[in-house]
Amino acid sequence: MSRLLDISNSTYSRLERGAREVGADVLTRLEALGWNATWVLTGRGPSRSASPAPAESGTAVSALDAGQLAVAIELADEVVGTQWLPTGFYAQLVSALYQAVVAGQPWHDLHAQAQTLLAGLLRSARSQ
Repeated sequence: MSRLLDISNSTYSRLERGAREVGADVLTRLEALGWNATWVLTGRGPSRSASPAPAESGTAVSALDAGQLAVAIELADEVVGTQWLPTGFYAQLVSALYQAVVAGQPWHDLHAQAQTLLAGLLRSARSQ
């Protein structure tokens, strides 16, 4: 998450603990990633911004939020690291993490979920 916000890990840690106030530049980046600025600053309201309204068309395709997708991909890359994971399994990991990000799960929960999902996917990949 610190990489997405273009800040150091220690700065992100201080922000998350409340030991440092969120500046305008970081708040702007958080909003671009789908976080609700009011929640970030006060803890009130939903943690995530409202999803964009679906397009009015005959298809049931929902729009992906690029910022939230970037968070899911960044987290997937972080937990996969140098391990090899087949493309289809990687896509499953990113998809599950994207759904969790959209649902507003806290970062530490997302990271733990990513590690658990990866362990299961690696077992599945090895058994094929």
